[in-house]
Amino acid sequence: MLYRYEFIKNEKMVELYKHFLYFIRKIRNVKKNVAFKPQLYFHSSFLSSDGKIAPKGKVNVEIQTKFKAFFNDFKKLDQSLKEEFYTLVLMSKDLYLFFEKSDRYEVSFLRNENIKRIIGTDSFKQLMESLWKYLSSNNAWEIDKHYEEFHKRLPQSKMCPFCGLEYLKIPVLRRADYDHLALKSKYPLSSIDLKNIAPSCDDCNETFKKEKDVFYHDNSDVRRLFSYPFIFNDSFQANNIKIDLSGSIIPDTDMNNSEGEWKINILPNDSYTQTWNDVYSIKKRYILSIKHSTWLNDLKKIINLHSVRFTNHDEVKNYLKKYKTLFDPKEIKIENHLKFSYYEFLENCNNNVLFEQIKQMSV
Repeated sequence: MLYRYEFIKNEKMVELYKHFLYFIRKIRNVKKNVAFKPQLYFHSSFLSSDGKIAPKGKVNVEIQTKFKAFFNDFKKLDQSLKEEFYTLVLMSKDLYLFFEKSDRYEVSFLRNENIKRIIGTDSFKQLMESLWKYLSSNNAWEIDKHYEEFHKRLPQSKMCPFCGLEYLKIPVLRRADYDHLALKSKYPLSSIDLKNIAPSCDDCNETFKKEKDVFYHDNSDVRRLFSYPFIFNDSFQANNIKIDLSGSIIPDTDMNNSEGEWKINILPNDSYTQTWNDVYSIKKRYILSIKHSTWLNDLKKIINLHSVRFTNHDEVKNYLKKYKTLFDPKEIKIENHLKFSYYEFLENCNNNVLFEQIKQMSV
């Protein structure tokens, strides 16, 4: 990803997760013959006056049913399996540390298939799906307020850090997608952990990432690294990523390929950028996003507006060097970073046909 953004903590958003952890601690040593009585396993603030599960003071039959189903499966387990599951819950609290370290953390233990092996059914996954549905749809947990604060603290361009192509939604219209970095379908323990839920644009979340596992290469147990998007002590931190168009053929400059061919190189070419490209189809999307004729015409308008006149190709090259700074991502916080790379490539391509085309713009 292109940059990291500030982690916004919201007490209401984390409250449901805290109630879940409270419940897990309470049932850790539950006996096999014990009945499900919410008042024994939940904090009083999560219950109605008559002992039913009632987050925010409203009885929720669906959530109570899901908790009960999981409880009834869990209580039947041998104590060794209960302890194994409890250990996974503790591990999952530090999930944010797993993304960028493959040698220290074994993430496969947190997968749903391992949890299902322990519990014996899908009742835990179904419980967490229900909790996320409730958290994301009931604004008593202040998810809209959380997004509003998050959006306010974004750098000025408000670009999605996962692609740098789309703006994140304006809060007054609607909130952006909240992407589960570790998929809730594969890592249900982190379904309602705020440190695992990151705002992203619709295209990144719904069209390209979908059900891709950021921890493992497709359909394999080969671990990979993923840039964790949150920082906890600042509002913005640009990742050291450069988009390079070397090897591209510029349209209308090559007799053998008049349509041209764009190539995208992501530097550095390391495990993080490879995962970024695999998960979000970055190279493909960037190639499709290069608007050569439009951007060259924009350049022409500026040249004419300022009555610039070129007498040789070196002057064209020097002008491109200055012009690209208008789109420097270091100055404007990512927005137009692809356009910056495009003009930088034109500057350094040493393509005399292109330079002559630009020179003629000033006539």
